[in-house]
Amino acid sequence: MTLKNLNRLHEIQKTLRNETLLIEEPLHLFYLLGLDISAGMLLISSSKAQLFVDGRYLQVCQKKSPIRTVLYSDEEFKKFGPSLYFDADHMTFARVEDLKKLGFTLMPKKDPLLPLMAVKEKGEIEKMRKSIALCRKGYKEIKKHLKVGITEKELALLFSLFTLKHGAILSFDAIIAFGENAALPHHKPTTRRLKKGEGVLIDIGVNMNHYASDMTRTLFFGPPPSFLKEIYDVVEKANKSAIALCKKGEKIGNLDQAARKVIAEHGFDEYFVHSLGHGIGLKTHEYPRLKSGGVNSEDLLQSGMVITIEPGIYLPQKGGVRIEDMVLIKDKSCEILTTGF
Repeated sequence: MTLKNLNRLHEIQKTLRNETLLIEEPLHLFYLLGLDISAGMLLISSSKAQLFVDGRYLQVCQKKSPIRTVLYSDEEFKKFGPSLYFDADHMTFARVEDLKKLGFTLMPKKDPLLPLMAVKEKGEIEKMRKSIALCRKGYKEIKKHLKVGITEKELALLFSLFTLKHGAILSFDAIIAFGENAALPHHKPTTRRLKKGEGVLIDIGVNMNHYASDMTRTLFFGPPPSFLKEIYDVVEKANKSAIALCKKGEKIGNLDQAARKVIAEHGFDEYFVHSLGHGIGLKTHEYPRLKSGGVNSEDLLQSGMVITIEPGIYLPQKGGVRIEDMVLIKDKSCEILTTGF
């Protein structure tokens, strides 16, 4: 871990000239240093890096950190001044004001780790495969409990208990939606009971060894109404259309356009109400956001990225369908990681 983390740190240092960058986001500290701590201040310049922590973490960090770690003090910290670049996506206004009071000039730097974290290393991909494997087992387990009268909350709780029992945590609160509730993309499970002939939308993920999984399937509990089968077929086609474009060098916006074109051709374009997907890794939602016309739409896919493809159609008061897969981008194609669900 130490050598790998040092390599990541050196990659960040290559982007700096006469700058000093401050990193405080715990997941970024883990990514760069391999340290699982809730608070710390990492200062990086082109030639050196130093971690500041409080008394809770001093001993463990001095033992495990790949770089020099010291107990925080204003005097020691100010030696890196007077100018600091900070992560504009994770630092609060109040924190910026506190640092200004110490005499620093603060300059925002958007997503300083983004280019590095977006492309997953082999070891990261293997951890994500294990996370997906556990999610797959949990999905198959809760499917066994589908029966008339079970509630959305009960099914969500079963998945949560399964995840904890197997040494992981949820990537996000499980989305379990029966019938008309599946028309709500981020529905929170209720005491709504399952009936025959309804759709069941299951959006779940686990976080194992710090890496997340995320997938959605829509099932039919008995013969579905014709409208539900129709939109299922359209969403499945949209999912496959976008995945067919997944390869190195493809514009991110093109994936979203491909899925929307399929849905629009069948007259359901106004019912696809969210972006096509997102990057995933240490966080469930990472760069890039897959949306034509969005901030990342002109960016190109890179080999090693892991993204979700999750088109959906949501008919108010009637029901909805979403099919979500995790996809590993390769040079000339891709690999669907969420098979077997």
